[in-house]
Amino acid sequence: MTTTQRPAWVVVLLREMGMKVREKTFRIGIASTLILVVLGIAALSFFSNKTENHSIAVIDDAGTSVVHQSGDLLRTLKPDSPDEVSVVRVDAAAVALDKVSDGTTDAALIPVMDNTGAALWKLVGNGSINPDLEQAVAAVVQQTATSANAARLGVNLEELGRGAELQRQLLSEKQGNDGSLFVLKFVFSFMFVSALMTYGLAIAQSVVEEKESRVVEILAAATSVKYLLVGKIGANFILGFLQVTALTTIALTGLAFVNVIPDLGRVAAASGWFIFFFVLGFFAVSCIWSALGSMATRSEDLASSAIPMQILLFGAYFLSFTAPEEILRVASFVPVFSSIAMPTRILDGGVEWWEPWAAASGVVVVGILAIRLSTNIYLRTLMRTNRRTSLKEALRNGPS
Repeated sequence: MTTTQRPAWVVVLLREMGMKVREKTFRIGIASTLILVVLGIAALSFFSNKTENHSIAVIDDAGTSVVHQSGDLLRTLKPDSPDEVSVVRVDAAAVALDKVSDGTTDAALIPVMDNTGAALWKLVGNGSINPDLEQAVAAVVQQTATSANAARLGVNLEELGRGAELQRQLLSEKQGNDGSLFVLKFVFSFMFVSALMTYGLAIAQSVVEEKESRVVEILAAATSVKYLLVGKIGANFILGFLQVTALTTIALTGLAFVNVIPDLGRVAAASGWFIFFFVLGFFAVSCIWSALGSMATRSEDLASSAIPMQILLFGAYFLSFTAPEEILRVASFVPVFSSIAMPTRILDGGVEWWEPWAAASGVVVVGILAIRLSTNIYLRTLMRTNRRTSLKEALRNGPS
């Protein structure tokens, strides 16, 4: 009877995965991240049920009446947490649009004429319009128009509905930067960076521990050094991918259950891009981590060597939800930063179809270069267990 021997890199992969899942810190980290996701969804649900104050600019008494009736309807639709609707009276439609554009009011209700000459209303927002507010205004407009047409035309059903349609206009395609989207950016960015940081450090720490204990000399004698690298990266990638995918699925399921995000489809699309960029960026970043680990001989050396990578990852993290729109747009095409910035822009909205693919292409190109460079450094420095190797020396010297 013959047995099939597993490839060396598979043995290393299974060994790394087994050691990782048995670590108490790993299990605590997974549980902590899950708790943060659940708490974030709970916070969204709590704050979404709080009373909101919507201000609407109008230019005449008819508009004022529609807004007041819409407020009464909102209080009927949401008796537990009624939204307040206030009127801002202005002199002209242009002034009302200016107030919407600069954020003074949430929306403007402007009388217009359709192509048949019938009077109707247009509700104008900047970026987004609260769906509950829009529904209430539309219902009041329809009811008002129906009543007026019935009194004027009798029972002619075709004429009865004239002017009952609410036109909708957005001054920009960008999604409003409300609290829900800010929390989502925070959660998704945190999951991405924490996974890269956790599993990247795990790769580097594993390499250092093997060098420090001289185990690497035994492993290198039993198999190729390349298989050690492939096995370590593969094991941590599988665990990281499963973690990010599972947490994202849990987050989307929770958001669908509490029903606090108006455009959940946009969120799901952005989540898919987060996972996609995670896959692309993980290999390049993990190879860099393995190179950092191979250049060190002690854990103390790794602590100082990892600082640039930590600054880079946390910089990309904070940039994703604090940077101005212009800077975020540029960062979305810069590899590593783009892995967070581009999905964040997709979550905001207004991204052209080609932009994510252009950003992904940049990550692939830079990733290939980083993998080749880091792999060479890893092969050149892994067996140096007597002293720390500088980056300059690792790049200059050939394999030892």
